[in-house]
Amino acid sequence: MCHLVCPLNPSLFLWTEEKVEPVNSKETFSFSKVQRGLGSGDETSTPAFVLLSFKDGQGTIRENITLSLSPLNQGYTSEGLDLQPGNYELLEFSILDGAHKTLYATPKEGSALAPNIANPLPLGFVVSQNGAGQFVPPVLEVTPDDTPGAFGYTSFGLNTTDNTDVMLINQMLKLRSAVCSMKMWMRISGSAAMMPIIYCNGKRLQLRRPCRQPVGS
Repeated sequence: MCHLVCPLNPSLFLWTEEKVEPVNSKETFSFSKVQRGLGSGDETSTPAFVLLSFKDGQGTIRENITLSLSPLNQGYTSEGLDLQPGNYELLEFSILDGAHKTLYATPKEGSALAPNIANPLPLGFVVSQNGAGQFVPPVLEVTPDDTPGAFGYTSFGLNTTDNTDVMLINQMLKLRSAVCSMKMWMRISGSAAMMPIIYCNGKRLQLRRPCRQPVGS
């Protein structure tokens, strides 16, 4: 009997590396009200939105993210935000009503109102690979006498320069193979500086400058 032995030649095999894309998780947000000893708050306004900013583990900051709120049991929960599993740091967090008035906010460390809560911002949270999670930051009521600076913020709600009514444009776009969402705030009357916030496939597009056009003329 004759045996033929053939040495293996690595060049005969094609090695391929499969790229596994990370699966996003749906993170939701709620809030826990901390009393300031000021009595009951504005019970006539209903929480409608979460406005937040955060930083991911790579240092990328996402700002002014708006999530709608829905009643759940005795509180509220936001719609899910697609995030990759990992560590995050919450930088700003506030609760708005349907007219985008700020009802509650979490003060930042070092601000005048930070001593009112045990854990001021920034707050770390972890997005798990196991599925949907929820983060519940503590918040303080925002009274008419409060300034954004008392919470450590530069402004509350939408960044406008006066009290003119504000309109929010939230439009889903389809650009080639990318699904994009666009949010744009503009003043209804006068001259508006419009800076659209656009996310494509979960990544924010940075625009060079706002576009200006007369509105209501």
